[in-house]
This record gives sequence, structure tokens and C-alpha cells, in this order.
Amino acid sequence: MKNTVIETDRTGGLRGRKATLLAALLVSCVTFLAYLPALDNGFVNWDDPAYVYENPNIRSLDAEFFRQLPTAVVSSNWHPLTVLSHGVDCALWGPDPMGHHLSSVVLHALNTFLVFILAVRLVGAALPVRALAAGAVTALLFGLHPLHVESVAWVSERKDVLYSFFFLLSVLAYLRYVSSEKGGGKATAYAASLGFFALSLMSKPMAVTLPLVLLILDYYPLGRLKAKRVVVEKVPFFLLSAVAALAAIWTQHEGETISSLGLNPLITRILVSIRAYVFYLYKMVLPLDLAPLYPYPTDINALSLEYAGAFLLLLAITALCVLAIKKKPGLSALWLYYLVTLFPVIGVVTFGAHEAADRYTYLPALGPFLLAGVGAAAVYERFSKELRGKVIVAAAVLLISAALVYKTEKQIAVWKDSITLWTHEIDLLPEESHSALYGYYNRGAAYYELGNCPEAVRDLTRTIKLSTRFADAYKMRATCLLRLGDYGRAIGDMTSYLEFDPTAAAIYNDRGNAYLITGNARAAIKDYEKVIELNPGHPNAYYNLGTLYANMGENEKAAVYFKGAAHLGIPEAEERLRELGAGQ
Repeated sequence: MKNTVIETDRTGGLRGRKATLLAALLVSCVTFLAYLPALDNGFVNWDDPAYVYENPNIRSLDAEFFRQLPTAVVSSNWHPLTVLSHGVDCALWGPDPMGHHLSSVVLHALNTFLVFILAVRLVGAALPVRALAAGAVTALLFGLHPLHVESVAWVSERKDVLYSFFFLLSVLAYLRYVSSEKGGGKATAYAASLGFFALSLMSKPMAVTLPLVLLILDYYPLGRLKAKRVVVEKVPFFLLSAVAALAAIWTQHEGETISSLGLNPLITRILVSIRAYVFYLYKMVLPLDLAPLYPYPTDINALSLEYAGAFLLLLAITALCVLAIKKKPGLSALWLYYLVTLFPVIGVVTFGAHEAADRYTYLPALGPFLLAGVGAAAVYERFSKELRGKVIVAAAVLLISAALVYKTEKQIAVWKDSITLWTHEIDLLPEESHSALYGYYNRGAAYYELGNCPEAVRDLTRTIKLSTRFADAYKMRATCLLRLGDYGRAIGDMTSYLEFDPTAAAIYNDRGNAYLITGNARAAIKDYEKVIELNPGHPNAYYNLGTLYANMGENEKAAVYFKGAAHLGIPEAEERLRELGAGQ
């Protein structure tokens, strides 16, 4: 197979290149316009606090920021380039979420542009119309599909659009390297490909699959697997992948986000992974009921239709690709691309409590989308001699695009704020399902942040009803109940929380305050003494103990604690000491 399959000259020389660029620009502009509603969205309480609006490390692009940037780990993830992008956004836009969303939308539009160019080069058809048709359909699916909303409309997923940007640039540079003659241009293209790959890895470690993607391209359409240099030239890429993979596993392990085999046995993970491959294909064809969180299944039956059917379908697709490998090598190449690029997040190694995530499909979906683009181009080619056929094909593409835009804008609205996000999650799940607890807890947390304690208590109560082991729900509900003046229930929640974390000095202090308000002085004294035992530098506990003992007439004990409070910086304690006649 000749390497000219990737050259833009196959699309009609200079005129064809201009047509390709203009068409790619048009599709990227359509994508940008489709995502404009995202600019009205706010932040959400899922990772956005840690990444952006509560992250003190990105407030200023000063020397300290750049000093800690190479080793910065956020939410158990190492991606310094993504952190840099958030820092730049903060410098440009401050706390206004519109600017942060704008950056993500622009990156997605740029990625759509690159996907168009890449699709045209890979299709490499004899007729420029067919190449443009394939590129247009592929890019429209990539840019407008609602499955990608999570990656674009969620500020914390900046890493998706950013790593994909450099990933695509790396692939395009590699194609330039392959098609170039020996010399400086070829070396520059290779260096650019390797450099873009490094930037992609520093944006999100999911880019580790790129060396395998390049080998797939060497198989088809480049047809250069037999060349001796094919493996040698990939060695630097594989070394970078290995370093990034080890860094990712280490940071996730340190953050305790990797599930143990005891929690999720290997056979369970394999079954869930097989189902996930089919699940994502289904969502690409019918993007319905897209959820921010697909909870990990608790009841897995290998013989059920859900899992056995997924295995048989996956096996059938693979068998079809193998049987057609000589006549249709493109099928096996695209299928391999899909399997490989999804593998790091497919579930063999599990991160967190979710089974799948829309964001994981951002680049892997390019395989099925390109297949759809080639199919649409073939249909267009068949009817290209008749105006009626062209109109029908064009109308079908426009109709599908319009449907995708409609669904995408509906999905963007889901990410409007934390309340809409978790209400959507709750609406998708059965009212009393165990999986709904994440939706209730996060919506309760959102109400809590807004100061709407009655609604927060209602959602947190549902959370605790679904899982009595959800410690943070007790803690947050206790805080809300204290604000509402329901001290009895608040004391009960704090007691429940302390069963999970008996070293939480702040909770003992809050419970002591509640006991004090409700007149249980002895219980309050025990809690304040526990606070000082756990945190000897807690000034309020000293002052409160001094006050309690003074009220009980035990002035000597009161003086001891007032002295401690005064030493820790409470000026009122000095006055109380003078009142007791024990001032120094």
C-alpha cells in the first residue's frame, strides 16, 4: 500500500486542500455555535472545587505556581498541562465560569477541525468529494454528538479536550513524517509528533495508547508494518507511555482511588469491561439517558442477557473484522483503535465507584464515527450521479446533525449547575435504588452550599436511608441541623459520624456546643476535653471548658482553662481570669 493515501494532493491539489480547510472550518464553527449555551453554565460541585474555584494553587501565575506545577497532583491525577490551562483561565477570567467554559468549547471546536483534516487524510479516496464527505460526517459526529458534552461542558474535564488536541496533532505530525522524504522535514515532523505526544500525556495519561494507535496506522492505511524502522521509531513513544502509566497508577494508588481485587474480583472486572465496550457503542447509536455517573453494578450474572449478550456481540464484531481482514482491512483497523484507546479506562483497573463514563469515549468514539463517515461517503458516491440522490443524502446528514444538536443542547442544560446535574442523575435512577445515593448526596451538598438547609437535609436523609455507611452524609446533615436549630438530631448525626472517625476534633467541639445549648453540661465537658486531647491547640475548647467550670463554681479548674485560652489568643479569657481573681 502506498503512503500517498495520507497526502492531501489526493483531494485535488491546492484547490482540494483549500476546500478541505474551508469545510473543516465550517464544521468547527457549527460545533462552536452548538456549544454556545455552555457559556451560561456555572461550575458544579463535582471536582470543580478541587480543580478550579477552591484550588489555591492556581490563583496566580507566579514563580511558586510554576515551581510546583511539574509535581502537582489534583484529585489523584497528575496532569500539569491541564493545571496550567486552569491557571491561565483564572488569570484571564477570574472566578467567572463563562471564561472557563469558553476555553473548553474553543478546544472542542479545534479538535473537530483536526478530526476533519485527519479523516480526509486517512480516507485518502480517489475522488475529493468522497474524502470531503467522509471528513464532514466524521467531524460532525465528533463535534455534535451529545456523548461528548460531559468532556466539554464540565470544566474539570478540560483534560479530555486538551489531551485530545495534542493527541490529534501528534497523529497528524506522524502522518507528515511518514509521507515526507528523508531530510530535515522528516526529522522535524517526527520530533513534532513525539513532542505533541508528551504534551498530550501531560494533559491526561489516557494518551498512553498513542504508540499502539500509530502501529495500527502503520498496519492500515499506511501499509508499512514490514519496514524495519517501524518498531524502532516507536521506542521513544513507548518509553513516554510507560513513564506516564506508572505515574498515573502511583497517583491513583496514593489517592486510594484504585479498587482492590478483594472489592472487585478480576472476573467481575472482565465482565464489566466487556459490557462497557458494547454499552459505549449503544450510546453512540442511541445517546439516550446519558448520566453523569453510571454506578458500579452490585449484581452481576455472567449468564444474563446483559453480560452474555455483550460478550457474544463483542465476539461477533471481532470475528467479522477477522474474516474481512483481507478485503476490508479498514474494519479491523478501526475496531482495534476502538478497543485499544478505551482499554485504559474500560474497567480492568477500576477507579472510583463508577462503571462507565461518557467522557471516556471522547477520542475512542472517533473509530466508529470514522466508519460512519466512510459509509456515508460510500452512499453519497453511489448516488452522486443523480441530483435527487445527492439531495436525499445531504438532507439525511442535515437531519441527523440537527437531531444531535438538539440532544447536545439538552445535555448541556443538564450541566447548568450542581442542582440540575444531580437532579438529572436522580431522575434516571429508581427512587430507592442503592445507586441513587450519589445523586442525593451530591444534590444535598449543592443545597448545603447554597444555604438551603431544609432541602439539603431532605436529600441527605435519603442518602443515609440508602446507605447507613455514608459517613460524610451524617457530618453534613449535622451541620445543616445545627443551623436549623435541631440540636437533638444534630447530636445524633455527629455521634454516628464519630463512629467512622473517632479522631475528628472539630466534630467533638460542635457536639460539645450542641450539648451546651441543650443544657447537658457534663456531656459538653467530656467532648471539649476530647477536643483538647486530640488537638491541644484548640482555643475555643479551652475557653468553653473554662466557662462551664466557672458556671459550676469550680473556679480553680476554670482558671486553668481560661489561662490556656488566653495563651492561645482569646482576649476574653483574660477578662474572665480577672473576674475569677486569678489574673497574673
